[in-house]
Amino acid sequence: MNKCVSREDFERIGIVEFRRSARARRLSIYLSPHQPVKVILPWHIPFETAYQFVMKKQAWIQRHQVKLHSLKAADTYKGDYPLVTRNYQVNLIPATSMPIRIALENNVISIYQPSEMAITHPDIQAALKMGLVAAWRREAHQHLPERVTKFAQLGGFRYKNVFIKNLKSRWGSCSTHLNINLNLHLMRLPDELIDYVIWHELVHTQIPYHGAQFWNELQRWDRNVTGKRHIFRELARAGFLANVFMTYEQFWHRCTLKE
Repeated sequence: MNKCVSREDFERIGIVEFRRSARARRLSIYLSPHQPVKVILPWHIPFETAYQFVMKKQAWIQRHQVKLHSLKAADTYKGDYPLVTRNYQVNLIPATSMPIRIALENNVISIYQPSEMAITHPDIQAALKMGLVAAWRREAHQHLPERVTKFAQLGGFRYKNVFIKNLKSRWGSCSTHLNINLNLHLMRLPDELIDYVIWHELVHTQIPYHGAQFWNELQRWDRNVTGKRHIFRELARAGFLANVFMTYEQFWHRCTLKE
């Protein structure tokens, strides 16, 4: 777990959260279009060292903040492409009265939209997000626990429970009690990335820290660890989790940010 040790206001880049992590091995900067800059510190690095690190990186951070700011406009669905999950499709149904209603049945997410509200109205946008999250949650419960069981049996891993959660910044985690938490937003990703996260958390049931032993063990079960780690870093930089309307295909076209 990351523990916030300080929030500092920098003139050029705004609020920066400094967080300590027992798993971190080096200083890392994380950017999101909807959150403050986060700096992860290993326990052995003094706060002052991290502060000076950010001071030196302000120009780099500022350049990426400008790019990330442009992603905020993409967090509004305008009806210009179909909204679909693996098993469901969103259907906006004109309604003559309030309130907005959401229904999931027969592989359809029905949003009953009052005629006086445009699709870009905040309440309609919120209903669309709620409908998608509800569908992904159902799909995750149907798909992910079974997948974890299969991989655990294949690799000889032991765990207690699988929990499906709507996480804002992590794809998965493994507790000290061997409970595996998986993000319902995994259902937005291709199967090979879902499988990577599952293997990652299963390896954590035996090796809690991200050292050489951990990565070597993970490599036994997934031969493209380096490539998939790169993809997840790019997803984080693109604000993929924060923008529920962004599809994985759209991510490749417009949301890869590089220094």
